[in-house]
Amino acid sequence: MKNNTDQLKNFLRQAIHSTPNDFALEQVRNYLKKALDIVESVEEKRHNRQQQIENRKAQTTKDPLVALNVLSVIENELNGQRAILEKIKTQKENQKLLPVDRGDGELQNVFG
Repeated sequence: MKNNTDQLKNFLRQAIHSTPNDFALEQVRNYLKKALDIVESVEEKRHNRQQQIENRKAQTTKDPLVALNVLSVIENELNGQRAILEKIKTQKENQKLLPVDRGDGELQNVFG
């Protein structure tokens, strides 16, 4: 993790403390405080991001079979989809074999 904000934070703190308590400079003090808050927010985000990366690394190194489990789940899903496609294909083939009623009465004569 980057740790390049300590010098900046010290500089901003010194600037805040060295700014006179003058009403005209109150806005300057507020800007410096806001800048310090932003720097601390960036540090916090970096820290959280680093923890998330470490957590992900720990989870993947704990269980090396996770990838195999995921692959088996995907394979099972694909097999299920293949079965559905085969079912649809056989249904279409069966529909082609059945005679179609065109309304001319021929189907009535064939089946009774």
